Amino acid sequence: MSHSVRRLLFSTLALALLAGLPSPMQASTAPFLSYSQNGIGDSRAAACADATQAILDNCALHGPITTDPTGCHTIWDLAGNPFKVCTCTATTSFCGNLIPFPG
Repeated sequence: MSHSVRRLLFSTLALALLAGLPSPMQASTAPFLSYSQNGIGDSRAAACADATQAILDNCALHGPITTDPTGCHTIWDLAGNPFKVCTCTATTSFCGNLIPFPG
């Protein structure tokens, strides 16, 4: 057996063994495509409803929608009156739109 054939077989065997071993990259969650929209409102529920509606307005086809209320803050207007502003992020696994064919 020639030296180059042995080297090729050894390299192939080494790659096969390494592919079978767990690695930190394989243990982590694989990233996937997703689509997110942010919403605001005077409560967490209103903010999440706004974010969810933004996904529904922008996606004809979408996966399950999850919401993550990111918090509420008190803000004062120019007259010094406080009001609450809440934010939320809605995420879906995919977002697609149908493209009509001409004719």
